[in-house]
Amino acid sequence: DEVLVYDEKGGFLRRFSAEGLDGTRGIVVAPDGRLYVASQNSDEVFIFGPDETALSKFTHEQLDGPTGMARGTNGVLYVCSFNNDQVLVFDLEGNYLRRFTGGGLDGPNCLALDSRGQIYVSSARTAEIVKFTAGERFVTSFTGGGLASPMSISRTPDDTLYVSGGASHNLVKFDTDG
Repeated sequence: DEVLVYDEKGGFLRRFSAEGLDGTRGIVVAPDGRLYVASQNSDEVFIFGPDETALSKFTHEQLDGPTGMARGTNGVLYVCSFNNDQVLVFDLEGNYLRRFTGGGLDGPNCLALDSRGQIYVSSARTAEIVKFTAGERFVTSFTGGGLASPMSISRTPDDTLYVSGGASHNLVKFDTDG
């Protein structure tokens, strides 16, 4: 498995990888330019330097099928653990800090944070978005627009959420209250 790099017009530029990278999923860019890549089948997160060379990788006994990831403003990395319905929290060096779940989270696939640090996690098997406070406490779940198997969440600067439906083949727009 590998990461493919394209220019802003969709033209292929290059590819990079690391030994053991298997089932490439989520990717996050840190402020220093390091890249974090989830390897779903090896239950690891790989760290690449700004020059795309492999630096290290990390895992944890609770990390099972890592998919989507997001960087918190507080210097943490949130990683969806698809197979055991949790979100694991690491520092940017890969040290495990804690985990959280709730609200019927089933197959967490991706996540995003709003401008207040609230966390939105897609629950692929329930077709819902599960909302947590910045303190990682469950708030509510919501769905709509025929959403099925949510695959990606993106946020605009005004906190509008866009969620792509993998099985419904659509894009659904939500405010932060669902």
